[in-house]
Amino acid sequence: MSIVWPKIVLFGDSQVQRAFDPSSSPWGALLATKFQRVADVITRGFSGYTSRSGRIILPHIFNRENISDVEAFVIFFGSNDSSGKLDASPYYVPIEEYSENLEEMIKYLQDWPRFLIDGLHISPDGAELTYELLWPILKKKIDPSEMLLPYWRDINHIKAEDNEDDICFKKCPNLRV
Repeated sequence: MSIVWPKIVLFGDSQVQRAFDPSSSPWGALLATKFQRVADVITRGFSGYTSRSGRIILPHIFNRENISDVEAFVIFFGSNDSSGKLDASPYYVPIEEYSENLEEMIKYLQDWPRFLIDGLHISPDGAELTYELLWPILKKKIDPSEMLLPYWRDINHIKAEDNEDDICFKKCPNLRV
């Protein structure tokens, strides 16, 4: 069994892209230091992006598969959005749209109940999707018809200890020891 660290995702503009940059204020590095051996701090920062562009790219970057075990998701846009309405900045996003963009990103991250029955465990639809996605990949890697140990009917249960080599090796050439 392997240990799975909880994840903290930082998603945003240059404030996130530079969150580990020692030449600026490395707030992401400070968080990662505080969470050493406790959680992984993952950054997805995009310098020059606004909440408008963040809303567009979010579903292409984050999905059910790659944000499992995420305990906290920080959305940090706004620096470019608020850059000067007066000087007709191409980055400017009105406050109403900024608020709507953030709401939509949050909804996207929360809108997976069809695949979860209680916010944690997969529903029948989620189980079916999981199976449909995994089966084609796994059956290419492992032949499901090749058992590693013999079927119960093929074992002499009365003298099993005397037949250990037969049980473990001769009848199961695919067993990796």
